[in-house]
Amino acid sequence: MEHDSPPQREWTWNEMLEAFCALGGAAQNVALGNGEFGCGLSVVDPREPVLLRVSRNLLFRVDDIEFTAGSIGIRESADVPDTERRFFERYQTAFSWGAGGQAKATSFIAALEGLPPETRELLIAEFRLGHLLQGDFATRIWTHFLQTREVPWRGGAVIAPLLELANHSADGLQYERGMHLQVQGYVRQDIALRYGAEDAYSVFCRFGVLEPRPAAFSLSGRVQLEDKEIVIGRNTEKSVKRGKHRVPKTGIDGNTLTLSYLLLGHRQVPRLARGIFGTLLGEAGVTNPDEVFDYILRSNALKFIKLLKTLEPHEGEMVSMLRAMARHQLESMNHCIGNRPLGLASVPLE
Repeated sequence: MEHDSPPQREWTWNEMLEAFCALGGAAQNVALGNGEFGCGLSVVDPREPVLLRVSRNLLFRVDDIEFTAGSIGIRESADVPDTERRFFERYQTAFSWGAGGQAKATSFIAALEGLPPETRELLIAEFRLGHLLQGDFATRIWTHFLQTREVPWRGGAVIAPLLELANHSADGLQYERGMHLQVQGYVRQDIALRYGAEDAYSVFCRFGVLEPRPAAFSLSGRVQLEDKEIVIGRNTEKSVKRGKHRVPKTGIDGNTLTLSYLLLGHRQVPRLARGIFGTLLGEAGVTNPDEVFDYILRSNALKFIKLLKTLEPHEGEMVSMLRAMARHQLESMNHCIGNRPLGLASVPLE
């Protein structure tokens, strides 16, 4: 993408904030920082609340973003005004893609590239990581960079300037979605955003980091029964409220039952996973939900055990990350004991 405007001088943080606010955003008590979670955002005065609001016109659709010759920008065909377009491109160069984002994404993809062939083949075939392990190297870097920073918004995914610079943690600030996208509240030092319903596997795949999580969700897949097929996804954003907690969205098309995701275990509510599955499958007319659940649980565990076996003779930072991720996932899966009917548990899946 080429523009006729002259090259921009280096942009300071305060200048960028001024432009951000002039376009409808709000940033109060926010600064660049390097704390417990690494480079990201920090609070200026912990005695005062943080407010970071990204107005709708500054939420850039991932599908409208393109990379050319090492630069990031907005597609010419995108319905984005010139002022917002210029802000995005300059901001990305000064504070995001051009300020370590490209280097970090490149390092992660290169580390995956260096895995043993058997492990790579398994991650592609069984864990559906072909988008990070196959194809053009530069395209995989771009894909991973956007994955680490995108936010679900009204049926799609967007990049939210400033918010995308914040790190994530289990007890971070929660997104507020309305006319705009924002976070607010008190923090001690680092400004971190709360994970959604993620497990150790999805945190690794999406953010390229290692962190144990209380829940474990099934890998995507299909289960063939005598008279039905169950299709399991991994979209935890698609859920419905049942009692005090959220459960997967379901759909029936002929003999096919779809689940948007499936909880396999939870450290805090170990009886909940089987209870949700049994309720949903009972409503769909499946007479042996416990047996089907055990099959899915075992199938998932065997895939992570197989991953550990391929890593046994090897060493390296990425090998160690994958080993730890698999152990975290197996441990959370193992927290599946008993059966609790829907409506009795109040612990969220996050």
